[in-house]
Amino acid sequence: MVNGLGATETGIVRRFFVRPEEQVDGAILPVGYPVEDMEVEVVDDDGRSVVGKVGEVIVRSRYLALGYWGEAELTAQRFRAVPGDRGVRSYRTGDLGLMHEDGCLELHGRSDDRFKISGQWVSLVEVESALARAPGVAECAASSFQDRHGDTRLIAYFTSAQTPAPNSGALREWLDDQVPAYFVPSVFVEVERLPLTSYGKLDRRGLAQHERARPSLKTTYRAPETGLEQELTEVWHAALELDAVGIDDDIFDLGGDSLAVMRILSQISDNWGVLISPEALLEAGTVAATARLIIVKAAAGVEREMLGEILEEIESAPEPYR
Repeated sequence: MVNGLGATETGIVRRFFVRPEEQVDGAILPVGYPVEDMEVEVVDDDGRSVVGKVGEVIVRSRYLALGYWGEAELTAQRFRAVPGDRGVRSYRTGDLGLMHEDGCLELHGRSDDRFKISGQWVSLVEVESALARAPGVAECAASSFQDRHGDTRLIAYFTSAQTPAPNSGALREWLDDQVPAYFVPSVFVEVERLPLTSYGKLDRRGLAQHERARPSLKTTYRAPETGLEQELTEVWHAALELDAVGIDDDIFDLGGDSLAVMRILSQISDNWGVLISPEALLEAGTVAATARLIIVKAAAGVEREMLGEILEEIESAPEPYR
């Protein structure tokens, strides 16, 4: 089997021959070594050649496409003459790669598939590579999006290889042992199939329609049963940006993070006039338990005439929250 790298603009520029006796170290199959008349290097954000670090893949050759028809500006961005080497031009591929000391190249996705979360660079290819090895995962894809608060979030989509499908908690635990914490997606969404473009490649834009879906969880969805639970569920909807939240769903399994926790606490303070610590909210973990916590906190500081209303709320709460 031959794995390689090529583009319409360049033709084939790298090849890696996988022989029966070949031992490939790591989770990424290399695209390999140079082909004739095609020079490849990896450069950092400042255009300096780097080895052992992820950067953009640059191709230099006499045999490249002339440019893009009717797209002079794009041609100037992608293609450039190489000073001092007549006839040789360079092409910026937009691919991310890592060059090993022996000249073997690994692909790490596209430049627009790499972004920062909490100040750390995250590669979607590396996230997908780790998630693909998780028990019960058939296929997977990772993506990023900005929530309405302007925060970048990481979300993973997967098709299941088993019944029942692995839940968010199990997938998060698996990734915790495989990758750094900032590589672990906030949300895991099970889909029937991954969307593809007309060329058979992953259509990341097609994944966006699932961004607000309730993830696959170990808990069964349970709707609010009291007025307080209904109002609190709406607070969680807004903070987590999900279409559905069950009152027994754990906040972490729903993709909650420290920012979401603070938004929920702020809204609880505004709506019900009670102060709850982040630790208490995380210990409660669910809408149902948080509703109970609000009732207890509110009862501790109300006038006698309001106790009757609070007691009615407590009596209407389902077991075991009474």
